[in-house]
Amino acid sequence: MKYSNNIVADMWGNMNFSNQVVTNHENTLRFFKSGAIYSYNLRIGEVKDGKKVVYNHTAKGGSFHSVTTSKHVNMIKPFADIVILYR
Repeated sequence: MKYSNNIVADMWGNMNFSNQVVTNHENTLRFFKSGAIYSYNLRIGEVKDGKKVVYNHTAKGGSFHSVTTSKHVNMIKPFADIVILYR
């Protein structure tokens, strides 16, 4: 089953890792049971030692890739325990 971006982000943020892979309709935002979440083929977050880590691949975060990736990152940032900046 495919979900909206908001649902994918919410499922990742609430650590709903019951499915092997959760993806949006376009397969551009997806996460795996391991806790790694990707925008296209770029890892934008993961779960390490029970903490949600987000890699801030945005212009303000110092690692801009695309407008869509920035949107994906900003959707999961509210769930982050740690946000990694690239400055």
